Amino acid sequence: LTLSGRRNSIGELKDQDIYMRVDLINLPAGEHLMKISDRNIDLPRGIKIDGIVPQNIKVNLKALGPDQISK
Repeated sequence: LTLSGRRNSIGELKDQDIYMRVDLINLPAGEHLMKISDRNIDLPRGIKIDGIVPQNIKVNLKALGPDQISK
């Protein structure tokens, strides 16, 4: 990510302050290429995204067996 904002806001930014969300609902097991945009990323107020590289991430989903599903 390339970010911009006030110098003190950027300087105080920690890894745990950045959240990325991807919707995996209804995706079957297997490999998927997910596009990342600024809509997928949550940042603290006052910080904005100037660039995202890479713009795609690879996600590999595996089906769980019946004995692996928690209730």
